[in-house]
Amino acid sequence: MRPQPKCALCETTVYRAEQFGCFGLLYHVNCFRCTVCRQALRVERAHRTKDGHLYCHVHFKLLDDEGRLQMPKSIEENNNMEASITERSQA
Repeated sequence: MRPQPKCALCETTVYRAEQFGCFGLLYHVNCFRCTVCRQALRVERAHRTKDGHLYCHVHFKLLDDEGRLQMPKSIEENNNMEASITERSQA
């Protein structure tokens, strides 16, 4: 009998009915969420770092070169950044 596949994030058994494939890995549907905001991810807007963390497009853009999250200093700066990212992604 083959071992059951494991979720790339939580490392528990992922059954066929609840599995989701992305980045060549399997995840539970409920595990495939942004590490920061916990929003469910869509394949085309999902990002995975070398250490295996998943991010939505907005939070991935806030990572520095070492993979640390650089949060905006103010609500206004955050709103400007999200608007800029949205504009670029729609272009």
